[in-house]
Amino acid sequence: MVHCYPLNDEQLHIMDVTCWCTPDLMWRDTDGTPFTNGPLIQHHAADGREIVEQVTGDSWTEDKKWANLITGPNLQEPED
Repeated sequence: MVHCYPLNDEQLHIMDVTCWCTPDLMWRDTDGTPFTNGPLIQHHAADGREIVEQVTGDSWTEDKKWANLITGPNLQEPED
């Protein structure tokens, strides 16, 4: 599994599909190709950065980036 989650968000994200942000679970890329590391779990930000990115095409500030975490059967918490 690959978790894509917001760094420095207002709330801590749980690296699981049961996270408070109701993440999207995707098995295939936009072209229909299956993801090689299993499903992509796309978390949602509490601070609204997704809206800013959609409108401006750029990140909100330098510290409001996204990270990817590849996990196996035993899900891991992100490291600081």
